[in-house]
Amino acid sequence: MTAALILALAVVSTLAAGASVTDRGWRRHLTGAGPLLVVTLLALPVAAWGLGRGLALGEAGVGLVLVAAAPGGSTGPLLALLGRGDPGVAAALFAVLAAVGTAAALVATALLDVADGAAVLRAAAAVVAVSFGPLVAGLALAARRPAAAARLGRRLSAAGAALLVATVVALAIDYGHHLAGPPTLAAAAALLVVAAAPALGLAGTARRVAAVQVTLVRNLTLALVVAVAIEAPPPAVGAVLSFGLVMYAVAAGLALAARLRVGSPRSW
Repeated sequence: MTAALILALAVVSTLAAGASVTDRGWRRHLTGAGPLLVVTLLALPVAAWGLGRGLALGEAGVGLVLVAAAPGGSTGPLLALLGRGDPGVAAALFAVLAAVGTAAALVATALLDVADGAAVLRAAAAVVAVSFGPLVAGLALAARRPAAAARLGRRLSAAGAALLVATVVALAIDYGHHLAGPPTLAAAAALLVVAAAPALGLAGTARRVAAVQVTLVRNLTLALVVAVAIEAPPPAVGAVLSFGLVMYAVAAGLALAARLRVGSPRSW
């Protein structure tokens, strides 16, 4: 059930993001995003490693590094839309982070020569299909039938919000007993602050909202698959799941706050 919810959420999120894009100036959407990309792709895993060592998290620290090194979570674009962020920025950043994160997972698995590298390859293929397929379909619809795409984007955003709540509840029920202790949860919160901070330097509220959400949300599925492939210990898996629940709580709270701050009431 949880897997089906995650799959549905990924498809709805990226399809809604693509359908909501009205400006395809991809280079413009990524203007000023250099520091953000450096932090989320390189500095965040290093920060996770440092926190794991500094807080003596042991095996749980491995999980934090895995999830920190897995950018491009497919829920990011949906949360950007729910917070009324710029859909073009959300789509462009998501595409870059998802592509680089998936490639990095494959390279790391190959270098480590793990026994179950095929599972990572299958997961990477699934991530590409589920993430980029709906995104491209939404972009195509927005280019050919913008009015219909706008209506679809609003409806999918509403459906995605409900799916997100259901997914978080399902994760808490299924994996709540795997949650890590307070030090790991505190480290997860600190990493989220590090991930979001560079996005605040972008010009324009809508761009900042979109960038914060897309950089906050990590690819939990890919992180868990890699954890299994390298035979990471249970505390590492628990740390990934714990990070996910903290991540969703923070990202959803920020999206709601941004939406309320905009003020003008309109449909989802």
